[in-house]
Amino acid sequence: MIDPDSREELGWGFARWGEHAEGSPLYRHLAIEVSQDDEILDLALEFEHGPKPNILFGAVHLLLRGDDDLARWYPSLRPDAAAPDEATYRSFRSFVLDRKADILEIGRTRYVQTNEPRRAAALLPYIAAEADRLGEPVHVIEVGASAGLNLCLDKYSYAFRSGGRIGHSALVLSIEDRGPVPVPERVPFLQRRVGIDLRPVNLDDPAEVAWLDALVWPEQADRRRRLAAAVAIRRSEQITMVAGDASSVLTGVARRLPTGGPVVIWHSFARNQFSAEQSGALDDAVIEIARHRSVSRIGWEFWDRALEWPEIRVGLTEETMRTVARAQPHGEWVEALPGA
Repeated sequence: MIDPDSREELGWGFARWGEHAEGSPLYRHLAIEVSQDDEILDLALEFEHGPKPNILFGAVHLLLRGDDDLARWYPSLRPDAAAPDEATYRSFRSFVLDRKADILEIGRTRYVQTNEPRRAAALLPYIAAEADRLGEPVHVIEVGASAGLNLCLDKYSYAFRSGGRIGHSALVLSIEDRGPVPVPERVPFLQRRVGIDLRPVNLDDPAEVAWLDALVWPEQADRRRRLAAAVAIRRSEQITMVAGDASSVLTGVARRLPTGGPVVIWHSFARNQFSAEQSGALDDAVIEIARHRSVSRIGWEFWDRALEWPEIRVGLTEETMRTVARAQPHGEWVEALPGA
């Protein structure tokens, strides 16, 4: 489902977003308040991209300075930050309306970009399983790749709670695996790595790196440190980034890969930015690729409103993909589902 375009739908979206903001008491509080504030919802409706809660909170975080009144509730700006209280939303609302023009400009020009490398830990068992099934080495394509951080998944180390530890990187991604998650014994051997994004992040641009950092929630210092470490690793890697709508460029990207190797395509938290037509076109593109070479697709998404947690599904098209797991959106845990 694409981002809501009515006030009622957006209010529901902010409330739902807040329910899942378990890692940020501040954002949980603000999201619930915004969900009932028509003036702020109308402002967010003017953003060209989504998800709109991430854009709004990221824009405020980017513009905020340590001496602003609102900063007293942001641990990323003040080490003695207070817990949210009755005054927090009043200060937030005042800041948003005072900086309305700047926030609207960010909403016009910025996209929500992947900034949590630990998501690779939730995806890795299923990417590795598909790579093993298809036959390594594999080419990999990420749809909605942002800066390409998850495409460095073979360059990170992983520590699974069940005891599995693999990789030799200084950046260790820890995750709680629940149930029979197929924890691999090693990272898969990848050939060509390609990322597709409407607007790939240029890590040589300090403003773009600052935006990635602003999207990290204020309380989550560990996430900010992981981001900085992953950005350093990504800068040393040769990854091809392609700007464009994946539903229209995916087949061309696959066609340009060296012949003879299977392909694993994945996307995470990108589907909410697809229209129904784009989702259908992406299905068609995967089917077309499958006519010429072995291919698998992995999606980690909120596939419908009824889901409490986003699910990892494997297959080719949305209709035929099977659910194998669900996972906390920032990769804190991954849980294999019965019958997967």
